[in-house]
This record gives sequence, structure tokens and C-alpha cells, in this order.
Amino acid sequence: MLKINKIRRVSAKKAFTLMELVIVVTFTALFMIVLSRFFGNYWKSFNFMKATVEVTWSGGRVMTETSRAIRQADMVVASKVISGTTYTSGAGSLVLELPSIDSSGNILSGKNDYIVFYKSGSNIYMLTSGAAGSARASGQEKLSKTAQSLVFSYDNTDLSQAKKVDVDVQNLQQLGNQTNNSHLHQQINLYNKQL
Repeated sequence: MLKINKIRRVSAKKAFTLMELVIVVTFTALFMIVLSRFFGNYWKSFNFMKATVEVTWSGGRVMTETSRAIRQADMVVASKVISGTTYTSGAGSLVLELPSIDSSGNILSGKNDYIVFYKSGSNIYMLTSGAAGSARASGQEKLSKTAQSLVFSYDNTDLSQAKKVDVDVQNLQQLGNQTNNSHLHQQINLYNKQL
């Protein structure tokens, strides 16, 4: 009989009371609530920072590509038909004529490449039309998907005589009730016109 009592005492000491179980469940629930709020705020901050980087990077990419093309261009072209579509230089788009180059960077005599920058919806595109033998590959590239505006202005109303192009690009992305934006402006010289 003594052995049976010892067994009962041991098993009674190993069991949880209802009160202990309620306390453990309550603390676990509170911990899970705090943890879920922490991760919710973390992901919100992470997504905001990601959107900020994307908006800034997109604006910089547009400015880098337009600057590179303008500096290499021979002239601003009033309009150009590429693959059956007419592109016209103005406040919302830019058509450039560049000397064609080979893979070594040498100019191909009597040949020209054309690069067009334009906005469609919230996207900014760069369209390249390379001449036969040119190292510039023909095709279209999306430079930004968060564009709010893209504005070009010129130092001469006769676009073929323009020596400078002002580029103004604004990117914007709304994330919940927070707004990320980037605004870049630069005046770029056509170096080939300066010669």
C-alpha cells in the first residue's frame, strides 16, 4: 500500500493545473500577437524601403540613359518612323539621331542610329533603331515603371538646331498611405553639335 501512494503522489506532481494551463495559453497568445505585429511592421517598413529604392533607381536610370544618348547624338530629329510607328520630338518624347558605331566604337560612315525616349502610362521606354552593321542593338527597353512625368525642353524651336536638351523626370509610387517620389532635372549638351 505504501508503493501505491508514492505512485499517486508522483503522478499528481507531474500534472498541470487548469490555472497553469490558462496562464501558459494566455502568455503564448500575447507573445504571438506581439510577434505578428512586429513582423507586420517589419514587412511594412521593408516594402516602403523597397519602393523608395525602386523609385530612386528608376529616375536615375532614365536620367543616365537619356544623358548618354543625348551626349552622343548628332541632332534632335523632329520625327522618325520606326517599325511603322511615327515618333515625334516634343515635350513628351525625344527622338535622337546618332552616328552608327561598330563593335570597336568606330563610326560607320554614312549610317545613323535612332533612339527614342517616351512615356506610356507610368512606363518610360527607350527605343533603339540601329543601322545595319551597328553595334547598337535595335529593340525597346523599359527604363521605369513608376513614372509620373517625363518632360523634354530644347534651347531652340528648330529642333534640328538644338544644342541642349532639358530632361525632367518624376517617379512616384504610392504604398498604402505613404508616397515615394523622385524628381530629377538636368540640362544636357549634344556634344557633336558643340564641335
